[in-house]
Parts: sequence; structure tokens; C-alpha cells
Amino acid sequence: VLRSANKLNAKDKLDEDRPGLGANRHMKTEELKLSAGVTYSIELISFDFNSCLVVADAKGNQLAENHDADGGRDAKVSFTPQTTGTYRIIVTTSLPNIVGSYTLNVRVAEAAAKEPEKKKAS
Repeated sequence: VLRSANKLNAKDKLDEDRPGLGANRHMKTEELKLSAGVTYSIELISFDFNSCLVVADAKGNQLAENHDADGGRDAKVSFTPQTTGTYRIIVTTSLPNIVGSYTLNVRVAEAAAKEPEKKKAS
């Protein structure tokens, strides 16, 4: 659906205060049309900063968040919209006043592996 290489810099808008995260965190926003009932895998990768990823609806209501997934620098969210519409993917950092390069990947999550068919005894 989306693969974006970009950079947070000191001129970018500041993200709102979020519980558990400090103030003065720069952000960028991607707006995407997502389909109801489809699960999307959203991943934010950076070697420059501890990533924070937020999914919000078109009105800005936070629907999902992850930062420093699995104890590392990257952030990952699995998200299934309830309705088809425009959603905001917010890229920010876990710590204030940090900037740097990142890659944002949004893709349809792979379907669960099908169980192999059992052969009938002859």
C-alpha cells in the first residue's frame, strides 16, 4: 500500500502530548484510505531515533499506537479498520527534540497460513 523513505527534521510540526511520551517530539503524517475489515501491517523503521507510530482516524482520534516495538528502535502496529475511510499514520519519536531518517511501510497483512488438506485413506 505504501513504502515511504523520509526524514524528521527540526522544522516539522510538533506532535501533541501523548501519555507516556514527552513533549517537543517532531512528527510527519501520512493520510491513507484504508478498507474496512482488512488487516494492515504498519511498520516504522529508523536507525536514527526510537520510533513512535500512531494510527488515527480522519478527525485525529487515536486508534492504535506503538513505540520501540520488541524493545528495539522500530515501531509496529497491526490495524483493522472498522470502516472504510481516510486514516492518519503519524510518525514521531519516543523522545523530545530528536530528528533523523526513517522508512514507513504499510501493507496488507498476510493471510493466516492455511492448514494443509488431509489425504483420505484409500
